[in-house]
Amino acid sequence: MPSGPQALFNKVSAWISEMGPSKWAYGAGLAYAAVAAMFLLNPRPAGVENGASTPVKYEVISRQAQEIQQLGQLDLSADTQGSTGEQFY
Repeated sequence: MPSGPQALFNKVSAWISEMGPSKWAYGAGLAYAAVAAMFLLNPRPAGVENGASTPVKYEVISRQAQEIQQLGQLDLSADTQGSTGEQFY
């Protein structure tokens, strides 16, 4: 009985010769599915662009000044109040 690499080679060749064509097809299909799943489930990292930073201009307004600004933006002219039938007194 051979030993060492010759025995390993004999075992592998006997195992391969015992496998039929359908087992090879199943094995190849399983290997293909495993490789496809690996590529689909491991996405490439997205590239990040470092843009130039721009200073932000901000101004803190008190609540009263903000309310006055909002009132100044309202259009309370008579022609924007609706038709005569919609007015309530």
